[in-house]
Amino acid sequence: MRRQIIPRFPRKRRPWLAQLAIIGGAARGAVFVIVGGTAINAALHAGRSRGDMPGAFRTIIHAPMGRVLLGVIAAGLAAFAVWCLLEAILDTTRKGSDAKGLARRATGVFVACLYFGLSFFALRVTLDLAHTRGSRIQGWTALFLSQPLGQWLVGIAGALIISAGLYQIGQAIRGEFGSHDGKWARWLHRYGLASRAVLFLVTGGFMLVAAFFRAPAEARGISGAFRFLEAQPVGWLLVCAIGAGLAVHGVMLGVGAFRSHGKDAGYGKRGAR
Repeated sequence: MRRQIIPRFPRKRRPWLAQLAIIGGAARGAVFVIVGGTAINAALHAGRSRGDMPGAFRTIIHAPMGRVLLGVIAAGLAAFAVWCLLEAILDTTRKGSDAKGLARRATGVFVACLYFGLSFFALRVTLDLAHTRGSRIQGWTALFLSQPLGQWLVGIAGALIISAGLYQIGQAIRGEFGSHDGKWARWLHRYGLASRAVLFLVTGGFMLVAAFFRAPAEARGISGAFRFLEAQPVGWLLVCAIGAGLAVHGVMLGVGAFRSHGKDAGYGKRGAR
């Protein structure tokens, strides 16, 4: 029997928490759809900006009612961050309070921090307080490389990103998507998850290169990963395939959030099994 390090909160039905999960899932999904669409547009039209989060926000802000839409997405991302944080604290998915469970819940807190940051950035773009051109990843990499043990920290970050990509590939192969039923839905989820995993592997690989050679210019984000892929033989086709996969992944995130939490949120029963 595993030892419980801290007591577990009793699991209760919390409609407001389920609603946060649905809103957050829809916002995440919308961002992935726009990133994927931006990547496809860039691959088919030379000179267009590649797909990344700043590019997605820029696309939204230039659309009709763009500021309102981006503000809604920022709120949705914040809702997802709050849900991740409360899920980790309240242990609503019963990860447990032993060492392994606490590690998984700590990961949820880390994800919450990432989405709080993304929501804040989207809000700054909405209010014209941030510049969306250019990537900051090289600047952050240079900052870390200039610190003691910075080379190790950047290398560890690259290894963790690669590990996350490999984990997602494993999920796609094993078909671990409890909220998606049906043969076609499962294959679509596999496609979307594998597409996201490719970007993780590419960005993590460049992070390792930047650490090994102490060269921050080698670090690349999502847009840099798309540029690398586009430079390969039939790269435009590869970018279109991955961009479409990200868009599919976004749709499945939104659908999965509703299927997983719709009943608890008071929207009726989940889809029939």
